Amino acid sequence: MDISISTIVTTSITGSLLLLLFCIIMGSRTVISKVGPGFVVMIWLIASVRMFFPIEWGYTYSFYFERVFTAIREFFTYEIFKGEQSIAVWQIFLAIWILGIIILGFYKIKDYKRTLRMLRILPKIPLKCLNAVWEEDFIKKYPEVQELKFVKFDHTVSPFLAGLRQTLIVMPNREFTDQELRCIVGHEVLHYRNHDIFWKIFTEVLCTVFWWNPVFLFMKKRLFHMIEIKNDRKLTEEMTSKEKSDYLDCLLEIVKDSCGNSFTGTVGFSKTDKKIFRQRVELIVSPGKISKGCQIVTGIVVAVLLFLSTAVVFEPIYPLAEGEGLGLDENTGFLIENGEVYDVYLLGTYVRTTYEGEDMHPYRTLNKYETLEKAMEKEKEKYLHYLEYESKLYTNPMADLGSLRVPGA
Repeated sequence: MDISISTIVTTSITGSLLLLLFCIIMGSRTVISKVGPGFVVMIWLIASVRMFFPIEWGYTYSFYFERVFTAIREFFTYEIFKGEQSIAVWQIFLAIWILGIIILGFYKIKDYKRTLRMLRILPKIPLKCLNAVWEEDFIKKYPEVQELKFVKFDHTVSPFLAGLRQTLIVMPNREFTDQELRCIVGHEVLHYRNHDIFWKIFTEVLCTVFWWNPVFLFMKKRLFHMIEIKNDRKLTEEMTSKEKSDYLDCLLEIVKDSCGNSFTGTVGFSKTDKKIFRQRVELIVSPGKISKGCQIVTGIVVAVLLFLSTAVVFEPIYPLAEGEGLGLDENTGFLIENGEVYDVYLLGTYVRTTYEGEDMHPYRTLNKYETLEKAMEKEKEKYLHYLEYESKLYTNPMADLGSLRVPGA
């Protein structure tokens, strides 16, 4: 398994395109109805994790691009400061990437801790105001409600859930009917049951690590919306038409009167743009029936696409001093160890000297030898067999050992 500039660039491109494709296609109402919002959330998270593995596996095939990827490699390997401690462009970019993660991560952790401190000193809501959620039928359906604490917030926020350890349900300071209260608390309890706070924090971590990638910000918005759809579906699946109508009235009332919720690491009644909210309402009214067949087919397609994204790597064309255009692989080339560097031979002809690290990447499949004589003893028969089929394309200096060229000869 190799990691290089080529694999990082390839993973960034293919991973981002796949994630964007999944967010667009699987975010449609038809797909959500057929495979279910929970399945969509799982697919998005799996696709995003792919970005953490910019690795060239044993089965990965290299595609060579002379102009674009050669230019990219030359840009990233260009040494700005030369000398004993040279600094290349890729090292500067890596430092900026890590610095961005540290700064953004520090800010988000600080904001999350500040939010929890503020919420935990809020006044508790008296039990007499929560009679509707302490009824036997409600507790039987949502037993987790007994593990939560209710607090009141004197701002026009939508209800939300906060805290991984000591979880709070934060309610705006206003009066609710018993039906509204049951809808709101039922919705938040489902967030608690499904560990949605954890998944939102995990998404924040992804967006922090890949802060430079706008696709993750797009996915974050869609994923948070999908979590709300997942909860709506579960909450309303056994409701009558009248109960769904009451739930929608409650949802519309809360969204209309609140300014939303922008606290880090919390989850609840989200305020979104009109188009996304309309989709949420439509899926409550007509959720559709989840098809196991569609889930299986979708899962297979996603798995194949994810596999294909690991099966290729885009490589630059590495310049050779001689033999330009010949394919350099284990059938045509070998390496001679020369201290800390390697001499590269193509069909027995010396073409360049390379070194361990990124520069070795195109030569990783070549055999290594201590001396040219040992190499010729092992490789000559293979080359002659190769040249038997390639004689019309190449001329061979290998026919006679005496014709071999060595560095400096």
